[in-house]
Amino acid sequence: MSLVRGTLLLMLLHVAVRVVSFEKFGLCPLPVYETTITISRCLSDIECPGYMKCCRTVNGRLCMLPDSSRFACTNDKQPVGLCGNNLECPDGYACEDLVCCPVEKSGQCPEIVGSILREKGAEDLCKVDYDCPSIRKCCETMLGKRCLFPLQTNSRSNMYLARITDGIDYLMQGSSVKHQEFVCESLEEKDVDAIAGIGPVYAKHLTKQGFDKAYVLLGQFLVLKRHRDQFVNWMMDELKIAKPHAIACYNCLNEWCEQHLQ
Repeated sequence: MSLVRGTLLLMLLHVAVRVVSFEKFGLCPLPVYETTITISRCLSDIECPGYMKCCRTVNGRLCMLPDSSRFACTNDKQPVGLCGNNLECPDGYACEDLVCCPVEKSGQCPEIVGSILREKGAEDLCKVDYDCPSIRKCCETMLGKRCLFPLQTNSRSNMYLARITDGIDYLMQGSSVKHQEFVCESLEEKDVDAIAGIGPVYAKHLTKQGFDKAYVLLGQFLVLKRHRDQFVNWMMDELKIAKPHAIACYNCLNEWCEQHLQ
C-alpha cells in the first residue's frame, strides 16, 4: 500500500467517524419501550434534514424533531419549538439556542398572592408576557395568570388590579366612570399609614415590601376579593403585621370600598 493511498484511507476513516458522531442541538424523544426487531433509517444526525435528529425509537433509529419539552429556556420557561432566527418564532418569542423562548417584558410582577394557593377552577388568561397588551406582564394570581401592570415604585400603574383582575368588575358595577378608571383615584398619593391600623412602624415595614402607598395595599385587598380571613392572614404571614392591626386595616379598606365601589 502506497503512502498516499494509506493517507487517503485514514482521512476517509476520520471523516466517517466524524459523520457518525455529529450531533445536532436538542434531545430526542424518549422511546416508550424496547423491541428486538428494529430497522434503522439513519445512523447519525447529519443524515437527517433540517433540525431533525437521528433518534432511537421502538422500530429503530428514525429522523425526528427533538423533544422541546426536554430542555428549557434560560428563564426556566418552556420553549415552543425550534428556530434558526427570531422570524421563525411566534409573537412574544425569540430564538435562543435554536429554540423559541418567551421574551419577558421589563418590570416585576406584583407579589400579590403570597403563600395563598390558586383557587379551585382557576383559569390562566395568558401564558407569556406578550399575550398581554402594552407594558402589562403575565403574572400569577390566586385566580390564575392575569395581565397585570409591573410593579413600579411610586407609580400609579403599580396596582391597576381593580380593572384587570377577575371579580373586580363585579365589585365595580354601578360605580362611577372615575372609579372604574382607577378605584383608588380619591386616595391620590396618600402614604400607606393613612389607612387605619397602619402606624409609622408598620408603614416603614410595608414600604420596604413595596406597599408604600395606600392604593397599592388596596390593590392587594381587592385581589384577595375583600375576603377578611385571607387578607388578615396574608398581612400576618407575609408582612408580619399583628392581627389586631391587620383587622383594623381590613375594616378600613372595606369601609372605603363600601363608600366608593357600591
